[in-house]
Amino acid sequence: MQEKIKMELAKQMLKQLFEYIKNAKSRINHSSGIIDTSCAEWRLLYEECLDFINEFGFEFDMSRLKKQIEKINVVSIADILVIERYLKSIERQIKLVNDINDKAEIKTKIQKPIKIFISHSSKDTECTKALVELLEGIGVEEKQIFCSSLREYGVKVGEDIYKRLKSEFNSYDLWVFFMLSDNYYSSPVSLNEMGAAWVLQKNYLFVLLPGFKFEDIKGAINPNKIGIQLSSSEIKLLLNDLKDEVCKAFDCQVSYNKWERIRDEFIDTIKDYQKDYEKNKLINTVLNLL
Repeated sequence: MQEKIKMELAKQMLKQLFEYIKNAKSRINHSSGIIDTSCAEWRLLYEECLDFINEFGFEFDMSRLKKQIEKINVVSIADILVIERYLKSIERQIKLVNDINDKAEIKTKIQKPIKIFISHSSKDTECTKALVELLEGIGVEEKQIFCSSLREYGVKVGEDIYKRLKSEFNSYDLWVFFMLSDNYYSSPVSLNEMGAAWVLQKNYLFVLLPGFKFEDIKGAINPNKIGIQLSSSEIKLLLNDLKDEVCKAFDCQVSYNKWERIRDEFIDTIKDYQKDYEKNKLINTVLNLL
């Protein structure tokens, strides 16, 4: 109930912010496309945005909005549209959470089957696919995995991704695997999934992709919780622990020899991905220096 009240407060604050955005747009100089940052309309929007960030910065990832607000010296119509877009993304997250909460309350007494939901960016499909194959090798069935970027495990052609996501949260006891990367935090869909999982207090595991560190974790995920860093020197031990947890949750088993093979194949795939990642990072660094 407390979370519903907080989401309602966020909804009301957003409604007021959109009104402030409308007022700020009316003060744009039509010839220059610039707004005077000393005018009351902009100052009110600026201050209320900061209040919103301070109030809900834990529930939703506000880092990009905060950076946009704080970097602005000369404010153009483009800057205001960017702020509006960030706030609309948060509004969609709130709607998704509220819809899920409404249906979840009705079904709280119904025991739901467990299912793994792999929350990831579509740009990280290679690592995600390798994880799916690892889970199947352990003994998790195809129908017990939801992964939107792989057709056989996720959203069908023409299907609404938000409706499917709500259906998954309502129908299953989801164990959420967050595949964290810079790509993940740049994806509105991924951040929506993170927000929904946090509000509904779903069991989760975070997986740090190559190039992403614990100190990079933002939003609703607790960085002090044990996760899996794919570039860790102890990756074999971490995966062994994961295998044990998966076998316990899904009542499945895998022979020692098979596990050694599929685990090492997974690690080799990740190492190849890491080499490509570091190579591309170096190329981009050199290009930026030119």
